Amino acid sequence: MSRLGAIMYAAAIGGIALLFARETLEPSIYLYQESAGYKSALGVVGWLIATVGPVALSVLVWLLVQRLTPRWLVHLAFIPMALVLFRAGSSLFFHASGMTAEVTLGGYAMLAASAFLPLTLLVHTTALVVEGYRAVGHRANGS
Repeated sequence: MSRLGAIMYAAAIGGIALLFARETLEPSIYLYQESAGYKSALGVVGWLIATVGPVALSVLVWLLVQRLTPRWLVHLAFIPMALVLFRAGSSLFFHASGMTAEVTLGGYAMLAASAFLPLTLLVHTTALVVEGYRAVGHRANGS
């Protein structure tokens, strides 16, 4: 990723965090004050995994891509891993809170996570296409 791309990616992550912070944190706090009880720590861990997990995995992948030759393969592996992180974290969160995603508060609590996941998937899918195009171009040229 170029420096400009990294800055734009970081700005998008920061923008999503600022845009959805209040709408995400207030319902989360209310859910745990009212219904979570002793499972609060479990719910917080689930929320962190679902929200921060795909972004942290994305940063790890971008650091790993600099050292590996088949770059497209790392981006391809990112997609299912990010989906699993999101699903596992959100399942843990909803289990601990005792609510489902259909409940308005539960849906709002996962709003930031639901915005970070498509952003990271879009960035890595685009990188996968670009790296795949480069790999095919090198093979076509015989290099």
